[in-house]
Amino acid sequence: MKTLFALLLTVGILATGCDSGTSDKAADKKKNEPGQNPLNAPTDYLGALAKGKKSSESKLDVANVNSAITQFQAGEGRNPKSLKELIDEGYLKAIPVAPRGMKYNFNPQTAKFEAVAATP
Repeated sequence: MKTLFALLLTVGILATGCDSGTSDKAADKKKNEPGQNPLNAPTDYLGALAKGKKSSESKLDVANVNSAITQFQAGEGRNPKSLKELIDEGYLKAIPVAPRGMKYNFNPQTAKFEAVAATP
């Protein structure tokens, strides 16, 4: 009887303890995605706030500069040659600083000001 019990215990340990190497990596990865693990909720929330702040700052800066460009075009009858010209003429107070990970591009020919992701 003891031998049978030992044999069944050994088989049970081997059956449950052996890893076939086919763990579900997609399921493990999904647990670490935002919104999947309640323990990560504070971190996910702060990350979403930072991302939203960066996005809203860049959109507001772009809207302000584009408004200054439109006012310059209406007042001067041409596109500004540079963003510095907008400041010199009083249409803009200062050139905005892009949020981290982004940069601003200005094309004087088209008078287009836009925010783009900075490439390393």
